[in-house]
Amino acid sequence: MNDLREKATSLMQNGQFDEALEILRDLLSKTPDDWSLLYMAGQCSRFKDDIPEAINLLSKAAELNSSHSEVFHALGIAYQLDEKFEKAIGALEQA
Repeated sequence: MNDLREKATSLMQNGQFDEALEILRDLLSKTPDDWSLLYMAGQCSRFKDDIPEAINLLSKAAELNSSHSEVFHALGIAYQLDEKFEKAIGALEQA
């Protein structure tokens, strides 16, 4: 599993979000409560301009782990891109 996680990370760093998301979805099918996989998948969705899916995944990641500011930061940006400014402010304040 760590090899696949590393491969997804590498793909994300290279801007290959479709390929990374495919791996992340497979990993999430086995461990759906892994907040870091949800965060990574949310970021991929955001960079693919699938903002509703990004919000969905990042919200789940934030629910599972509310101590990582980067999750709330990413969620705030996704809300901003979706023009949900009050929710964006709330998430960014939590970050």
